[in-house]
Amino acid sequence: MAGMIPYEEIIQSTEKKTVIFSSYVETLDTCADILSDIGYEYIGVYGNSTSNLTEAVSKFEKNESVNPLIATYASLSTAVPLVMADTMILINPPFRDYVLQQTIARIHRIGADTQIRVFHFTMDTDKEPNIASRNLDILKWSREQVAQILDISESTEITEEETIAVEELATEEI
Repeated sequence: MAGMIPYEEIIQSTEKKTVIFSSYVETLDTCADILSDIGYEYIGVYGNSTSNLTEAVSKFEKNESVNPLIATYASLSTAVPLVMADTMILINPPFRDYVLQQTIARIHRIGADTQIRVFHFTMDTDKEPNIASRNLDILKWSREQVAQILDISESTEITEEETIAVEELATEEI
């Protein structure tokens, strides 16, 4: 799925910088290879590079040529503001709604001075379940559990605005 995302189109359409998230190191490795192949100087905060978090975020902020930043949900702390970015690509959704909200809050916070955009991709395999649809099922379940615990009747549906279907993903390559 990571190979089907139009990274260049999204990155070029931003006013600021772009942050890319996934739950999976292997997915980000694929993303990194693609970004390198199309000429982007990215910085990663995942896997073995998480020990250099502060330096990586500083480089992402200060060096105009470094764009995008790629990270796993677990490796980029919620305490790290990323107001130098206004666009986020979620290759897959996190499993928990609070992680999704905190992830988006990294670019949508005090100090942000542009409209933010969040792109969330899914894999269209018709009615056949896949890992992306399973992540959405778990995210929906997480929302339902929180709503039940807090006794709120808020909708737990994943809205169309939260999802961008990438129809070409239902290929033999995936």
